[in-house]
Amino acid sequence: MATKVLDDAEAGGAGAAVCSEADKLRARGNEHFKAGQNEDAAKCYREALQALKTLPLDGPGGEAQAALTTAQAVRLNLALCLVEIGPQEAIQLCDEALGADPECAKALFRRAAASRSIARSASGDAAAEREALSAARRDLLQAAKLEPGDRQIRTSLEEVSGLLKALGGGGEGLRLGFGSGLYNDRMDSAAASEPPAAVVFCSVCERQGHTQCGREFWYAERAVWLGIPVEEVSRDPSSFEDDGTLREVILAARRQSALVDPGGQRPGLLEYGPDGDLPELSDSEREMLEDCLDSTERPYPQPKRPLPLPQAVRCAEEFWMED
Repeated sequence: MATKVLDDAEAGGAGAAVCSEADKLRARGNEHFKAGQNEDAAKCYREALQALKTLPLDGPGGEAQAALTTAQAVRLNLALCLVEIGPQEAIQLCDEALGADPECAKALFRRAAASRSIARSASGDAAAEREALSAARRDLLQAAKLEPGDRQIRTSLEEVSGLLKALGGGGEGLRLGFGSGLYNDRMDSAAASEPPAAVVFCSVCERQGHTQCGREFWYAERAVWLGIPVEEVSRDPSSFEDDGTLREVILAARRQSALVDPGGQRPGLLEYGPDGDLPELSDSEREMLEDCLDSTERPYPQPKRPLPLPQAVRCAEEFWMED
């Protein structure tokens, strides 16, 4: 019995020495990595891992757990060193790290980085590039679920999704967001059978990935907001003194949409006058609107029918000027 205790003590001392030496090698590797000396850092990490492999996993006390923890950290550090210079080995190391801890977001993130490195080296081979980027995206999706607040993970996921979309590897489902993309990985297999999305080019700058930019994009957005044709929005006045035709077009559209007809889609709105001006409110309507504007506590009084915003603004200005 005494002999076994002595053997355990000796093994424990040896194990502590090995863990201490592995920690020193890891620290030395970290210094090399910070200096940009990835190959020297990788050499230190490999020596640390080799030393830790000599320890039994069922050693005495907490030394086995300490060795496992150190080995996990060294694997991930070595994987980071090899992302660019040895991505396949980096993926293998991350696989080992995930075997020890399936929910290790850092291992998923670094495996994705290695896959992205493989995709870059496969530039020109669209199929190989898409396969590597798809693998990276799967890892990043899982990492983002484990660490939803990690901006670096989410930024990388957005970048990979954009690259895949540019390759024709998906459509709207690749867009990152809490409501779409992040939890759509179960649909990837179904999406893979669909034809790739068409590649779009800008009509202004001729770059890939968008249809419009600059002034043309602003015209299109403003036309949607105003509810009038883009041709009217883009028609510039002939000079600074010329008011142009946009105001008349907007007023005509407002007169057409703001109908008193109770069967319309927006019943109850006040009708614009012939010059596009809002008519005066009745005394009861004005009093009701002033009560709404003057209220500071819940429940706020509600108007009996919707009023155009310019009408409320004008009433508010007059009401506050009176005070």
